[in-house]
Amino acid sequence: MPKATPGAQYTIVQGDTLSDIAAQAYGNGSKWPLIWRANQSVLRSGDPDLIFPGEVITIPVDPELAALENQLSGELVGKEPDDFTFEIGGKEIPIESGSLIRTMDTAADGFAVSMQWDPEDLEIYELIRPYNYQAVKCYLGAFLMFTGVLYTVEPKSGTGGVLVTLTGASAVVDMVDSTVRPPYESKKITLKDRADELIGPLGIPVVYDFENDETFDRVTAEPTDTIFAHLAGLATQRAVLISSTREGEAIFYQANTTGAPVATLEEGKPPVRDSAAKFDGRQRFNVYKAIANSPNRKRKTAVAKDTGVPKSRFKTFRAEDTTAGNIQAAADWRRSKQVADALTIDIPVDSWYTPAGELWAENTLVTYKAPALFIPDGFDFLIRRAEFSYSNEGTTAVLSVVPPQVYSGEAIGEPWFQ
Repeated sequence: MPKATPGAQYTIVQGDTLSDIAAQAYGNGSKWPLIWRANQSVLRSGDPDLIFPGEVITIPVDPELAALENQLSGELVGKEPDDFTFEIGGKEIPIESGSLIRTMDTAADGFAVSMQWDPEDLEIYELIRPYNYQAVKCYLGAFLMFTGVLYTVEPKSGTGGVLVTLTGASAVVDMVDSTVRPPYESKKITLKDRADELIGPLGIPVVYDFENDETFDRVTAEPTDTIFAHLAGLATQRAVLISSTREGEAIFYQANTTGAPVATLEEGKPPVRDSAAKFDGRQRFNVYKAIANSPNRKRKTAVAKDTGVPKSRFKTFRAEDTTAGNIQAAADWRRSKQVADALTIDIPVDSWYTPAGELWAENTLVTYKAPALFIPDGFDFLIRRAEFSYSNEGTTAVLSVVPPQVYSGEAIGEPWFQ
C-alpha cells in the first residue's frame, strides 16, 4: 500500500480518513486540515469527514517543518540586502518590480509583483496559470518576510511582449473571504475555542500569543458574516489583534505599546523622503455607544468618549457578543479602531532597514518628528503597517504609524495636543 508523503500525490483507499493520512504523512493526525485545505477543490463531497476511495489528492508540505528548516538555514545564500526574491512553488522567479505589505491588524499580508513572461515557457506556465493557488514566498535581502498563496494573475500583451502582474495574500485571507459555518451560536466559549471551531476547516495553522481568554457567555454570528469579521469583533474585547506570521500562520496577539523605539525619524532628513498627512475630522466621534442584549434579553449599554473631538458627534452600534463585564470594552475598542483609522500617518523612507540594520517591522515603535505635520517635538508611534517596494530604480518603504494607545485601550495620546 502506498504511503502518504508530503509533496507527492496519494490515492485514497477504502477506510482512509484525513486524520489517518495526516498521521502517515506528518506523524500527527491532528494536522489533517493541511490536507483538507490543499484539496478542497478536488474532493467531491465538500465535507472533510466524507472522502471516497479512488480520489487522488496532493499531500502538502508541513508549513511548520518548512518554517523550521528555513529558521535553521537562517537566510538565503548569496543575496544582497536590497534583493527582492520571489518564489512560486519553491522556484525563484525573476521579477521587474514588486511590493510587499505587512500589517498588524488586518489579518492577511499581501504582495504584488510584475514579470516578463514567454508563453512558450511551460515551466513558468504551470506555476502561474490561473486558479492554481500556488504557494508563494517573498524574501527581502536574505530573510523570509512572507508566506502565502498566489490568488490573482493579470497578463497583458503588447509590442514589448507579455507582462504579468501576480498578486496574492497570506492564506489567512481565506478567513477574510469565507463566511462563518455552523454553529452560528455558542455559549460559554473562549476566543481560542471559537477560533479553532471556525478556522480549523480552513486548514490554516494558528498561533495564540495572548493571556486574557475569559469565557464569553454567548457568541452569535449571521450566516453572511465573514470568519475574520466575527472573530475580530470578539478579539477586540480581549485587546487582541489578528494577523499573520511570516510563515503564513494566523496569529492572535497583543500590540507592543511599550519599549524602546527602533529608530528616530525626522522630517526632511534621511531616510525620510517627504511628509504628508490628511486629518479628517469626519472619521471621529466624541461618543461611541455600545448596545447589547443579555441572555435574559435585558438591554445593556456602555459609552466610550473620544476627548479629542470637541463637538457633539454620536455613534451607536450593536455589540451582542459580550458579557456584562465586557460591554464597556466593546465600546472602548470601537472608539480605538475608529481613532486608529483617523490618526494613521504614512512615513515614506528610502530604505527597507532601520539605522541599526534591521528590516522595518509592524508592531514596533518609532519616534517621528515632523513640524509640518503638527509634531514639532517628536512622538513615539507604533508601526501599524510596513510596505516594501522594489524596482529597477531602487528600494523604498512606507511606514504607516499610529499612536500606540489606540491598541491598549488607554486614553489616546495625540502629538498635536502636546
